[in-house]
Amino acid sequence: MLILTGMGNWGEKAAARFLRRGGYSILERNWRTQFAEIDIIAEKDGILVFAEVKQRKWETFGTPSQAVDLRKQRKIKAAAQLYIVKNRLKRNVRFDVIEVRGEKGRLFSRCTVNHIENAF
Repeated sequence: MLILTGMGNWGEKAAARFLRRGGYSILERNWRTQFAEIDIIAEKDGILVFAEVKQRKWETFGTPSQAVDLRKQRKIKAAAQLYIVKNRLKRNVRFDVIEVRGEKGRLFSRCTVNHIENAF
């Protein structure tokens, strides 16, 4: 996979925009702990969503969601647990993956966003 500087930020902006248009409230972006970074923490209909954003220009090495392996999932879950405890939240929780396909510098309308709910 070719990694371009700033690509993650571009993909995360596209994903956040997609979620907002879908009625989600974005609570946090790039929330960090000692375990991992959670790209987007959002809420909709009383469900707290921890979303991992993965983007690729090409799928030579698989789909973006395939990069969220078991080790990455465990890290995200540990970080989510800390977020919940720190903020004293009592809500249903979901872990999503948002795939963004396109090129950095292109208009958001030229990218494809695939929101995978309950990805892990």
